[in-house]
Amino acid sequence: MQRAREVFYLYVLQNGLTIALCIVLGRHSLAGLTSSVSIAYTGAAVAAVMTLARHHVNITSTIWSIHVRRSLRASLVAALVMALVYAAPTWDHGIRLIARFSLSLVLGLVSYAAVVLISNYGLSRRGSKDARLKQF
Repeated sequence: MQRAREVFYLYVLQNGLTIALCIVLGRHSLAGLTSSVSIAYTGAAVAAVMTLARHHVNITSTIWSIHVRRSLRASLVAALVMALVYAAPTWDHGIRLIARFSLSLVLGLVSYAAVVLISNYGLSRRGSKDARLKQF
């Protein structure tokens, strides 16, 4: 919508939140720093959606498009697989810990790819059925 000033203010909000939260939460820990950044991005995203709503911009169809739903579904499956695989072995230090992490990473990536491929296959089958029906 060519509203550079509002975009600039959203960036200022996000960066200001990040700095303030890092000072408050993240002074002594990596977890505090990462949560500060996450909270700030979430706050800025909410402010951006509110700004779009104020200008009567409907983004619902874009947010919940088939591609976003497919990616969300694949991400959730991958996260679940990674959490289960990482929690299963009791390897907690040294090379065994690296192997535990690597195994969970590889299986998470494989599960993500599998869900995306299965979703693509379902979409292409529905698309070919629709194309055959349109011929009649």
